[in-house]
Amino acid sequence: MNCPAGKISGLASSECTVCETGKYAEGAGNVECRFCDDWDVIKGSVTYSNGTKSSEGCICPAGEFHDDATFSCEKVLEGVKTNIAGMNVTTLDLKPGYWRTKVSSRDVTKCMSPEHCLGGSDINKQCKIGHQGPLCGVCSPGYASIGSGSSLKCMTCSGGDANQTIASYSTLLALLLAACVALSRFAAKKSEERNELKRAGSSREALDKLDQVAGKIEDFQPYAKILTSYLQIVAGLGFALDLAFPPLLTSIFEFFGSIVNLDFLNLMPLGCLSTYDYHRSLVVTTASPVLLSVMMMIWYRALIRARKQKAANALFGWFLFLSFLVLPSVSTKIFYNFA
Repeated sequence: MNCPAGKISGLASSECTVCETGKYAEGAGNVECRFCDDWDVIKGSVTYSNGTKSSEGCICPAGEFHDDATFSCEKVLEGVKTNIAGMNVTTLDLKPGYWRTKVSSRDVTKCMSPEHCLGGSDINKQCKIGHQGPLCGVCSPGYASIGSGSSLKCMTCSGGDANQTIASYSTLLALLLAACVALSRFAAKKSEERNELKRAGSSREALDKLDQVAGKIEDFQPYAKILTSYLQIVAGLGFALDLAFPPLLTSIFEFFGSIVNLDFLNLMPLGCLSTYDYHRSLVVTTASPVLLSVMMMIWYRALIRARKQKAANALFGWFLFLSFLVLPSVSTKIFYNFA
């Protein structure tokens, strides 16, 4: 009996039999069904249902994909969904939080933040709106970055949110700088008052009060350095050890880390004001401390020539302190771009 594709008829049989799951019959007049699980087709493949009409209906089961290099079904890569059957290299369906370069790539990479990568099988729709590029870690045109690495967020430049954020953090930066200047001037003023009291022959009680104020400031410095070091280390743990903290904790670490590392630029969407990509960010982050150091050294030499030794010593102390602060942020930025 001349049976259609997907069915067979044995010798002297008066009816057609449907090919069972895992087999197929291509064309009409077949007397036997062929197995999909064969090197001539796809080793390890199955069919969706009974009555498969051609070898094109042979697919890899869920949890595997058709590797055209070996002509067999292989276990899916890490980051690929395991509940979808019939995948090949070009149709790999990624889990959210994973990314790959192109449809023919077998290299499935975990994104720095699961929020950046949507997954799926469409290469052009892997990234969250506003994100693009490798690991979806670059902001699209019309968006500006805030933060970096796993805490990167792309803020739209339309509306006033970006300008408000820039204004808020610029104000905060100005207040912090003003506080540092005020603290430095306060310490210098107290030192001058003590010298004047000494010259005037003031009582020991007045001198002791000034010494107490200076002592409290000096006693606070070790605690400030310990707290600063702690925040610098914690802020860099996610990048160095590939750790994923809860979103709220990540935001807190990012905020305080940017302050203690003097990395305020990462908190502001400067890309809305001008072209500010990661190349320029790297240049600004690495060049700014050098320029600031040169300016402080010129100022230091000027104070030495003016025979203001105490002021020069204080300035040099600030230079060492700033070097201590910027080293982690500059190192992280370099490793982040070239690691």
